[in-house]
Amino acid sequence: MANVAKYTKGACGHILKHYERAKDENGEYVRFGNQDVDTSRSHLNYNLGPERSESQYSFIKQRCSEVYCLNRSDVNVLCSWVVTAPKGLKDSEYEQFFRRTYEVLEGKYGRDNVVSAYVHMDESGQPHMHFAFVPVILDAKKDRYTVKAKDVISKTELKKFHPWLAEIMTKEFGRDIGIETGELGVRGNLTMEQYKTVQEANRKAERAIVEAQDVESRVLVAVDQLKDIQGSVAAATQEASKAQAKVEDLGSKIEESENALRDRCKALVAAQKQLDKVLKDVGTMVDAMASRADLEDMRPKLGIFGRVTLSKEDYDKLYKTAEAAAVAQRLAAKASATTDKLSVDLARQDRRQREMAEEAQRTRVRLLEQEEELGLLRRLLQLVVDLFRSDPDIYKTYRNYHYHRSGNEGFIGRLDWKLQELLDLAMGTSYAAEDKARYLAQCAERKAQKGNER
Repeated sequence: MANVAKYTKGACGHILKHYERAKDENGEYVRFGNQDVDTSRSHLNYNLGPERSESQYSFIKQRCSEVYCLNRSDVNVLCSWVVTAPKGLKDSEYEQFFRRTYEVLEGKYGRDNVVSAYVHMDESGQPHMHFAFVPVILDAKKDRYTVKAKDVISKTELKKFHPWLAEIMTKEFGRDIGIETGELGVRGNLTMEQYKTVQEANRKAERAIVEAQDVESRVLVAVDQLKDIQGSVAAATQEASKAQAKVEDLGSKIEESENALRDRCKALVAAQKQLDKVLKDVGTMVDAMASRADLEDMRPKLGIFGRVTLSKEDYDKLYKTAEAAAVAQRLAAKASATTDKLSVDLARQDRRQREMAEEAQRTRVRLLEQEEELGLLRRLLQLVVDLFRSDPDIYKTYRNYHYHRSGNEGFIGRLDWKLQELLDLAMGTSYAAEDKARYLAQCAERKAQKGNER
């Protein structure tokens, strides 16, 4: 009459789609197991759970973030009671039965934890309700609310569920409506053959989901790495361009400095030649003066006032000699200062040129490393494409999984169009264009529905 199941985050997406009668990418209703759905009766289905603007999956994520929940892939974040209407009920009593069942289950597990409570009237067999909730329990030791499915749905809970619900419904209807009170156990009131079939279907679905999650995570990580590397390559290329421009600018400046240095060297050589000439003239004058026969006459003589006197001719010669020596000294000092300055400029330019060369070498090394990383990423993407090509069923499972996980928007929000266009190009498909067209059509349909509701 009733059975319970537990689901991880990775496994609950498909069953949530089944609850709300979502359609897959082929426009067909999502089924769980081998249920036969009569779509002509799907409009009779209804949800007794709280009305929310967000999706069921978004609510589960939000509720898990509000309480303590281990960040592990094997944590069961969703429990679902499937309560089937007893055959002893009349058709007119179905809604009363499901509403009363919802009330007691909501009181038992908490309204804040209820995900949904869809009543399905369109499947073969008796109508039934999927009461889905987040298994939150108060951890008294740590004084906090925790997601812990094994404590919320314990063995004691399973044994007591049928008798507890039978007692409530007997009071509600004033008679025994035929709720089975046998021990529920893990498989509920299914036959062993039915239970094995359901378990095998669950295992296959979970394996397919795990494979799809693994492919998804690898592709998304590869795309993120590709974007990061492309950004790094672009930045490095820009830096290299700037460095090259600086090197070229520095080269032109060095060339200008070398030209200026050559001009200064020429000026220095000319000054040195002029200095040599002056010194030579001074030496010639001194030699000439020393060889003169009247050198004795140039000796100082005492004048009438007791001062040293020279003849005007000797005085003029000595003055010119002293003036030439002063000019030569000034030229030598100026030449020395110019030489020192040129040496400092050359050392500075040489140091700057070495620094720029080292920076250019580091930039080239970074570019080579990034090119190597980009090559590895391309090979990883090629491996993914080869995997899809070798087994089209994996590619189909991967797409179906994304469609179920991302709601009516297909790949929107889960995988950007550029990646799908890349896969289309490699696989020879056109899913990106089809998804985009379907998404736009769904947007238009929702917009029209909202307009009609207003």
